Amino acid sequence: MAPTDTQDGPASPGWGLVLGGGGSVGIAHVSGTLRALAEHGVDLPGAGLVIGTSAGAVAAAALRKGAAPEDLLAFADAAPDDLATAAGRAPRHYEPAWATRRELWHRAIGSSAVVGRSMLRLPIPVPPPRVDVAYPGGLFRPRGDGMTTRLGVAWPDAPLWVVAVDLETRRRVALGRHPADRMLPLHRAIMASCAVPGVYEPVVLHGRRLVDGGVNSTTSLDLAVRAGCSRVIAVVPMGWQGDGRPPSAGHRLIRGAAVRGVRRELRRAGDRARDVLVVQPHVDDLALHGTNFLRGTDNGRVAERAYDRARTLLEQPEAAEFVAALVDASAS
Repeated sequence: MAPTDTQDGPASPGWGLVLGGGGSVGIAHVSGTLRALAEHGVDLPGAGLVIGTSAGAVAAAALRKGAAPEDLLAFADAAPDDLATAAGRAPRHYEPAWATRRELWHRAIGSSAVVGRSMLRLPIPVPPPRVDVAYPGGLFRPRGDGMTTRLGVAWPDAPLWVVAVDLETRRRVALGRHPADRMLPLHRAIMASCAVPGVYEPVVLHGRRLVDGGVNSTTSLDLAVRAGCSRVIAVVPMGWQGDGRPPSAGHRLIRGAAVRGVRRELRRAGDRARDVLVVQPHVDDLALHGTNFLRGTDNGRVAERAYDRARTLLEQPEAAEFVAALVDASAS
């Protein structure tokens, strides 16, 4: 039987770090936030459990593999693309997965089915393998082999969970939670967590078709609470905070599910919610983030703004007390 996320996690893993999705812009936001946390004494490599979803899975895996917070920007901005430059376009993280109109038509049909089943919750049957091959469910593919080269095959020794969603059951799957998962290529597990429905093809692992974990939750901070983490720091690039002021209607539409998801997971945590520090973009910074979360350029400014905002947050009494207690507990 394929492992699921219904079993209890390991007892008392220490403190947990949860990194949410948000595309390349989200990775930049995570980079700046983690840099501020590290400067305030948080031992990021010492986290007992790191959980990543979608782009947060990329950052989580890189962090567990020894990357410093500022190193994550290498994943945020796309590598130079001679063809794009010649055409006057900015480099991208992805490229078309079709070469002919026929291939595009087949992929459009397959992608529509994946989107309908995963995001719209339509009762579309999971196709048999031969149909899946004929009508792949993704219009694009990652450009180059950066995920393979940078993250590799082997899992890090320290606990790492990568969250995806089973397309058939629509349930979350925390890859890395069970020993069998660590036999899978790490870069494939990360790609499963990043497989945005309709954009990238579902990734087949353990006989299951997996898509982006953000379909169910962009952060899944409740998994860290359920695993028994003493304290949890959750970085939520798709959320917002800012003195009760709402963002624009467009950003509310795009980010609303992430915000509702965090609130829902904190309610599930009950009294344990006091042990969770949520770090989100400020509402005034959403214009800088923009709406193209997969853009391949200009993400350094997002990281710097996230760094400044996180430093300001960590100087506030409640957050400062939280981090001081976490640092003290880690040192003891």
